[in-house]
Amino acid sequence: MTCACCGKPRATIKPRKSSIISNVTLLCCEDCHNKKLEPRYLVVLVGRSKGMDAVRDLIVNHRYLGDEITAAELTV
Repeated sequence: MTCACCGKPRATIKPRKSSIISNVTLLCCEDCHNKKLEPRYLVVLVGRSKGMDAVRDLIVNHRYLGDEITAAELTV
């Protein structure tokens, strides 16, 4: 299976509730699960729909994989 956060194929995947969208269950590898990472695209989408305050902690603490999320990405 593929990890929802890092996108790498892994032999073991653990389910975890998303911290920014309560009804979404993420299938994460052990590393991403333990670090409580969120998929980058989800952080951007929630930032666009709910505003910067909803994802500020994730962005400041870089709790996603990939390039830095810019303010331009969060504006519609």
